[in-house]
Amino acid sequence: MISAGQAHGAQYEDIYGCLYFYLSDQLRTFAERVRRFRITFYLLDSHCSGTGLDIRAGLLEQLGIPKTIRFDRIDVSSVITQNVSEVLTAWAPLLSDVNPYSTLIGHFLDWDGGRGPPISSLDEVMGRLYQEEAVRRWLTST
Repeated sequence: MISAGQAHGAQYEDIYGCLYFYLSDQLRTFAERVRRFRITFYLLDSHCSGTGLDIRAGLLEQLGIPKTIRFDRIDVSSVITQNVSEVLTAWAPLLSDVNPYSTLIGHFLDWDGGRGPPISSLDEVMGRLYQEEAVRRWLTST
């Protein structure tokens, strides 16, 4: 298999040259996709959970974010570590009903089973969100 760098004339041993061409190709492809598809990025300088609640309350409509907006991807980063319940309650209702693959993305920096939130609290939060139909249940119990 030929690497991206080799396709541009870089030698296989030239790791940085190959990396340069690989990343250039990836960025070029990304830029083309942003132009071709209907993609919008919203970057706000505010607390994650508060922003979700502000959107649902219509407080960000003056910034062009209507309270009826729904997202295909929501990245809450490591904020989910601080309060899982708060983050899920604020953002899960803003996931797209149209896209069955809409996803809330977060990561736990210090998840070690003992210091993270107890699983029982996650079950309680998810159960409440399912009841409120804020999230869809993809897995069924057997």
